Amino acid sequence: MAPFHFYSMAISEGVDSTYLKMPKLGKAFSKGGDYDWDRVEGVYAEEQDIWKKFHFFHFEVPLPVHHPYYLVVPDLKANYEPPEMGVRMLDQSKDFRASFHTKSDLDFVLAFETHKIFNLPAFKNHILKKKQKEIWKDIFQKDINIKNFSLFDTGTLSTAPYKELVYNLFILNMRKKLFPKETVKISYFGSRSIGVVEIEEETDSVVKDNFRSEYLYILNKGIVHRILLKTKSYDLITEALRKRFFVQVNYKVSMPEDSIPIYNEYKKLSYEKRIDQEGMVYLFAAWTHNLDNESFLKEMIQFLERGKENIVHLQPLYEYAYRKYGSNYSKDSKTRKETAQKRLERKTAEELETERNVERKRNLDNVDGKFNSEEEKIKFFLQKAKDGGHNIDDDDSVLRE
Repeated sequence: MAPFHFYSMAISEGVDSTYLKMPKLGKAFSKGGDYDWDRVEGVYAEEQDIWKKFHFFHFEVPLPVHHPYYLVVPDLKANYEPPEMGVRMLDQSKDFRASFHTKSDLDFVLAFETHKIFNLPAFKNHILKKKQKEIWKDIFQKDINIKNFSLFDTGTLSTAPYKELVYNLFILNMRKKLFPKETVKISYFGSRSIGVVEIEEETDSVVKDNFRSEYLYILNKGIVHRILLKTKSYDLITEALRKRFFVQVNYKVSMPEDSIPIYNEYKKLSYEKRIDQEGMVYLFAAWTHNLDNESFLKEMIQFLERGKENIVHLQPLYEYAYRKYGSNYSKDSKTRKETAQKRLERKTAEELETERNVERKRNLDNVDGKFNSEEEKIKFFLQKAKDGGHNIDDDDSVLRE
């Protein structure tokens, strides 16, 4: 009877023995299952062209490009390395509806560690015979509780082989390694092989389930990639967003050059769209692949400042730029915020540019009136513009090496 008592204690109270050290975990850690898809009744349909799938940092995610309901707001956490990149989606009253944030990756390593019970040859071989795909699925789907368990019911005990009980404890240990302590539900979205971990939502509200926070776990080549999705509960429009996200989210490695095709699509937009929310979504997605490109961030901010109602989109970019670089890069002197060092650098650059402009004008004045024909004069000034490196197409460029 002792092994079954040991097992029961491990999953309910925790154990500290020479064979296994397992702290007491929440009840959710012992129970997995299939993902509970529906949260609210009803169907909400919307046009497909108001959404677009973007390569955003290390993920492909659906984002509303010109959605009549959502305001899309960048959300950046600079105090992480790499920074956590995300988006908040507000309604037109600027009330929160949903958000997602990239989270740090985890190594998917079988957690034998120093636990003696997992390293006993019979048990270790039993675990190693299982394929990675099966272990991954069991981490999220397997219920390791013995149903109707009783120490006095030998019939119940006979249906639970020792090897499988140890494997269950191994799954419990993997959950402890991979999941946050505030986990309240573990499930598996089988059609996408995505693990889902719902965590307790911190709130001051009397209603405890106003929002739903879920970690999505995606396994790729031994690395667990995570993204945290938070959605408002009991809301048809937000529920449609959550379903769309689950169906379309993918892992996709990010490289600096991945910003180029997104930026090329951005340039095809009309000027009005480029300085509006739609253009911001393109620029922000492109920048997530080139986070160390300070000039990209600077010019993205300054270009978006041309829009009339972009302050809700610009504010987080201002804050991130100031924390990281010491300037929010605003062209508006009333909005600009910068350190003394950045102010000195800006003033110096402005003075140099003024000197260059004076020199250019002086050079042009020196040759004025020395042309044999109007055609010769036009050719001269065209060549000067070309030699000076000025390109009209560069006026709206935010993608610079």
